[in-house]
Amino acid sequence: MSDPTQAAHVLGKLLKYVGEDRVLWGTDSIWYGSPQDQIQAFRAFQIAEPYRERYGYPELTPALRAQVFGLNAAKPYHVSPEEIRQRLKLSPGQKVQAIQYENRIEFIPLRSTRSMRGFVRGIDTRVVRDRDRV
Repeated sequence: MSDPTQAAHVLGKLLKYVGEDRVLWGTDSIWYGSPQDQIQAFRAFQIAEPYRERYGYPELTPALRAQVFGLNAAKPYHVSPEEIRQRLKLSPGQKVQAIQYENRIEFIPLRSTRSMRGFVRGIDTRVVRDRDRV
């Protein structure tokens, strides 16, 4: 959608009448490539204050964007973001890498090199080698 005024009305009406907790982010990225430009545009988009006052549209706060980008999908998919963060020992906003492993998807928390310092301390480094490889 290229018209910001029209986008403000469509999004404002969805959030106001359907409900802030029922609007989910979605794209046609499987057909049209990476949605990164759309994501960046939505992160920067605001519904103008005159429209919010006149039509009662909500302000697009970081919390509301987080709901639309994924938290609202937790309920229909029966996922508990808080439980997942606790199990993976993640802090809110921490990034993870998703990889396919056999028939499932694994989420690997991305950690800084500094935080990984010493994580293999005490590991047994003795390796049994073939006699011709000594």
